[in-house]
Amino acid sequence: MSGRCRKRVIGKYLKFYDYNISHTAEALKIPRQTLQYKIKKYSL
Repeated sequence: MSGRCRKRVIGKYLKFYDYNISHTAEALKIPRQTLQYKIKKYSL
């Protein structure tokens, strides 16, 4: 999956879960710390 695609998917999930990082990470099945890293990396 490309960076642009990942950014789009993470952004959609964040909006759906009202930017609740714990719920978004659980829905994406990734650790919360990984999601926080990606949010910073992709400037979301």
